[in-house]
Formats: sequence, C-alpha cells, structure tokens
Amino acid sequence: MKRFLRCSLLLLLASCILSGCEQQPQTESPQQPAPAQVAPQPAKANEPDTSVLERTTDQAAAPFLSQPSEYSIVELPTEALASWRQFQKERPALVVLSDDPFLQSIPAELTATAAELTGHGSTALLRNSTAPLSFSPVLQPSMAVSAALDADFFSAFVWVVPTEQTPDQFDLALFAEQLVEFGAIEPDEAATLTRRGNRFTGTIREIPFEVVLSSHLPEMAMPIVLHIDLSYFGPLYKNEITTPLFPTVLGQLTAIHQARWPVLTTTLSLSNLSGVVPLDSRFLRTVFSEVFAEPALLAGEAPLNWQRQKDIFYVENLFQYEKGLDLALAMTQTAPDDAGAQFALYKAQRQLRMSQEAFDSLDRAVALDPIYAGEYLRLAPLANEKGRADEAARMLRLAATALPDQPLIRLDLAYALLQTGEQDAALRILDDLIAGDWSPVYYPEMRTALREQRQAVKTAHAD
Repeated sequence: MKRFLRCSLLLLLASCILSGCEQQPQTESPQQPAPAQVAPQPAKANEPDTSVLERTTDQAAAPFLSQPSEYSIVELPTEALASWRQFQKERPALVVLSDDPFLQSIPAELTATAAELTGHGSTALLRNSTAPLSFSPVLQPSMAVSAALDADFFSAFVWVVPTEQTPDQFDLALFAEQLVEFGAIEPDEAATLTRRGNRFTGTIREIPFEVVLSSHLPEMAMPIVLHIDLSYFGPLYKNEITTPLFPTVLGQLTAIHQARWPVLTTTLSLSNLSGVVPLDSRFLRTVFSEVFAEPALLAGEAPLNWQRQKDIFYVENLFQYEKGLDLALAMTQTAPDDAGAQFALYKAQRQLRMSQEAFDSLDRAVALDPIYAGEYLRLAPLANEKGRADEAARMLRLAATALPDQPLIRLDLAYALLQTGEQDAALRILDDLIAGDWSPVYYPEMRTALREQRQAVKTAHAD
C-alpha cells in the first residue's frame, strides 16, 4: 500500500505541475552554449555591429555603473515587472541577460488577469501571483518578458545569450527553430531574424528584437532597462579552475560597463525559489548590491568576504575542507547577519561531517533568508535514500514552515508523514490542500486527485 501511495503522489505531481513548477530548472535556453573560456569583448565604436537601438527619449540614462545606480533585486523575474512599468511612458528598450528569454506564452484564459497584474500589481502581489509552487499562479517566471511586451512597456527587446561562441559559430537557423519550438516566438517572427554585424536582428510582437552574444557586446545609444537573471552565469561557469565564478561574474559586469550602455534602472532576479539557479550562488545577491552601490569595486580591491568566498570555492576543489571551514567562520564573524555567509558555513561544516553544527548554521541562514529552505528540500530525498524517513519528514516540516505559501511542499510532507506512520497528520494536510484555491488553468485536476489520495489513505488506515 505504501508503494501505491508513493506512486500516486508522484503521478499527481507529474500530471498537475507545469514545467518549472517543481524544484527543477524550468526551461533550457533554446541554444545550449558551452561554458565561456574568454572574457567578453564590448564592440568598438567604429565596428559595424553597433546596436540599431538608437532612438533617444526624454528620460536621461547614465552609462552602466558609471555611478551608484538605481536597482532592485527580486526573487523571480516576474516581480521585476513593477520596476519595469515605471518607464512605460518613455518606452525604452529592455535588455535581458539570462539563460531563458522569459518569452513563454501566457495561457489565453489568464491574459486579462495577467494584464491587470502586470499593469497595476504591487511587487508583493506580483510575488504572490507568480510563485511557481503556489496554489493559483497567474504568471510563471518564464512569462515575464511576454507580460511586459503584451503591456507595451518597451519599444525593443534585446536578449543577451550566455555563450562563448562567436557570431560566426552561431547557428542562427537552428537557434530560430528552437525558439519556435520553445514557444518564444512565432514562425513568421523567426523568419525575420538575420545577422547584422555581430548581432542577430528581427521583429517580435511588432517591435525590434535583437539577439546578442555574451562574448560580443555591442554599444547601445537608446536608453535601456537592464535585467540580469542569475541563470545567465550558469552556462558561463564550469568550475573554479577553468572558469572561476567571481572573475566570470565581475568580468561580465565590467564588459557592460565598458560598452557604456545607457541604463535607466537595473533589476536582478535570483531565481532560486523556482529551482532554476542553485542556492550556492545566492550569495551573489550581496555582491551585486555592493557593486551597484559602489561601482568602483569592479576595479578596486575586493571586499574581504568576497575574497573569502572565492577562496572557499577554490579550496573545495582541492578537498581542503578545514581551510574552507576557517574561511566560512571568518565570513560569519565579519557579517553575522549575512545569510549567504551562514550558508557557506553550513556547507563547510557538512563537508567535515559536523552534522549538528551544520544544521544549526543552515537554520540561521533560513531565519535570515527563507529561500535557503530549498536546501531542506534537497536533503529530504537524501535522508529517504538512507532509510531515514523520520529525518526526511523533519526536513520537509522545516521547509513547509519556512515557505508556508508553497502548497506543493506540504504535499511532499504528507507523503513523508505516511512513511513514518503519521496518517492523521497526513490527512489533515490533505484536507487543507483540498480546500486550497487551486488554479483551474495550471492544476485542473488537483482537487480531484487529492480527494482520491485522501480516500486511499483512509482506506489503507482502516485496513
């Protein structure tokens, strides 16, 4: 019976969750680029690939990181819509650095609701209405740019694709075909894509569309809203030996700075909640915040905790875990309220099998930043593999407590409680989930499936 219940729950998740709703990457970019081996090179002023985005607006725009700049950091790209719409009157260009163009189509049944949310929803409402594990999301994170273009926020869209490929190596025909298969653009829009210098230009939603390679960044004259998603750095990073993370990230920011893009505002999405970006890179939130506030850090001496984190990555590759622990302890002493430092300490302690100390550090990280509760979700199946159903249930309880608005976590918890013989507690969770406001678009069969699951549990308990 336990095997049946487990299979039922797995089938329930598989049938009810759209791509990207589980703690797994939502999508892969249409082109799977190899990790970068060379630093990006901004185009020179006299090269023919200067962006066609040359229309000026009344809104002044400062070159990127030429001074402390306006920015916002959000969890999901859809939350950035609140910042983007502030410039709707000026209609600048949107430039997105990401492994995903966020062009997934919005379900027809939700277009009106999505338009209202995009045009008027607060950041908090956007967060609650776009979380991929919530009861009734309106937008998925991969629909962020679609929503912005549908709302006519921008007069052009530029997608910077993370790749080491040169424009000569880039297979535009295959790329366009994959964009169509992905559902990002229509076939007639794909047919407009042509090469222009080191860029690829076309039309999308009746506005100019450019694809730029991270290895060849053009100059831009038109004011832009810049959005960076942490997924952008995934294809550019291989390991700390060949492509160290800090030089990779800071090198990209430096290249944009040197290209002097006229930026009205910058938004950064972390994308850890959706599982697209691993928690290991969440510490970059602090790095970006410090760079935006003090651009001189790009060329000056790195803050001490940057260097310590960089050294931790390096010594991990050499299996020098004691050194990693010393560095992580120093990080927490310097910045005790930095969740990323506490998470680094958790990892170092876990590598040295300091189990209780590690969980204490993880708990502190989660208390400072609940998104780090995603680590509990990673640990739960590992506990099950070791025959520790009780420990798996404990991890899921902690995750559900830290992320109370994520009902799919509670669904996993219900199964874990069944494994530990806590049927009454599992039934209470299932009752709460049955009463939930499940989206008829994303989860049309969820309530029925949950009711069937509840009946199966009661029948098994009666036997």
